[in-house]
Amino acid sequence: MQGVSDALLALFLKNADTVGWWFDSGLEEIVWTDNAASIFGLPHSDAPDILSLFGERERKAWQEAIQQVQHGKGSFDIELPCSRGKEKKTWRVKGSFSHKIPNLTVLGTAQDVTEIKRLHHDVERNHYRYRNVIESAMDAIVSVDKNQLIVLFNKEAERVFGWRAEEATGQHLNILIPGRYHRSHKTHVNNFLVENGAHRAMGRSRELLS
Repeated sequence: MQGVSDALLALFLKNADTVGWWFDSGLEEIVWTDNAASIFGLPHSDAPDILSLFGERERKAWQEAIQQVQHGKGSFDIELPCSRGKEKKTWRVKGSFSHKIPNLTVLGTAQDVTEIKRLHHDVERNHYRYRNVIESAMDAIVSVDKNQLIVLFNKEAERVFGWRAEEATGQHLNILIPGRYHRSHKTHVNNFLVENGAHRAMGRSRELLS
């Protein structure tokens, strides 16, 4: 079913943010898949001038990576910034050696990772803010995973329980609970998980005497 395979591949390339390319050693140039011009926001042509979107340093890095692959140094995976007017983007370019087609020595892809990198940056920034809020809280805050292993232990928890965060992290929550309460605590937790699931705060207070 070669016709079906070709049609599906064409449909994928049309709707994906990834383009394919290969280096033709006979022509000494990069050849692009049909969707490249539209993905890069250029007028469609048989030979879209995609490399002009990249700066001289980025074009050189791409060229050197291709040469390394041609000399038998495996594959490459690099991130290159490019711009079109005021629009700034980052592309992840991959390439590897190919010996199946004459003159086609390097086969690769280029993917727009601008949004992925932005989301990653937002997650990192929000995580940093979250950690700052937790660390500056007036209450002792301890977070555990589904196995009741401590994954977060703030400064106030260090003062209250007398454990340093690096000592408490990874330990079972029982290290903070007096031995005579272990059984009742286990029962309480098991009941809670059955009734409410593992991803909600307990919302109940317990007074423990050491």
